[in-house]
Amino acid sequence: MLLESYQMNVAPPECLPSEISVTAAIEFEDDLTELLPYLNAEFGPCVYDKTLPFLRFRRDGKVIAIYSKQIGIAGLRDEGEAKEVFEWLRDTINSVAGRKATIKPSDRSIGDVKPLDIFKLLPRNNCGKCGFATCMAFAAALANGDTRTEKCAELFHETMREKRDQILRMLGKVDWQH
Repeated sequence: MLLESYQMNVAPPECLPSEISVTAAIEFEDDLTELLPYLNAEFGPCVYDKTLPFLRFRRDGKVIAIYSKQIGIAGLRDEGEAKEVFEWLRDTINSVAGRKATIKPSDRSIGDVKPLDIFKLLPRNNCGKCGFATCMAFAAALANGDTRTEKCAELFHETMREKRDQILRMLGKVDWQH
């Protein structure tokens, strides 16, 4: 099992010491370098740089950065939430490691996906059901990794299947199951 032994440091962000949120820095001996393209495929869209190696994405208001031997998590309430998010992340990393043979690795980075390209495939009815005022705002959030395709109910109508699949391919979710 990966990340069994680790050291976690939880503190206010260095740049904003009066901030009410905290960040967590987790260091470990395991090397996640070879797993990063698989995690990128699983968590995508992510900011991914295989030369560093480095993977960053947003999930539930948290910014998560995964390096070879360290993980950083920002936007946490307290140490308890830091442990909870890290346990979820550790479980997911181990799940991806166990399913590696069934996951197509991705070296795409979030910068490869343009909001306008996503917008052109959306229903463009500005219904707001996704929580965003406009489809363009949803497209920008999706391209930045701040939301998920599942938030747009309209995309999951059968008439939108082809466009939904195009968006999922753009985001590197080619093996996504309907």
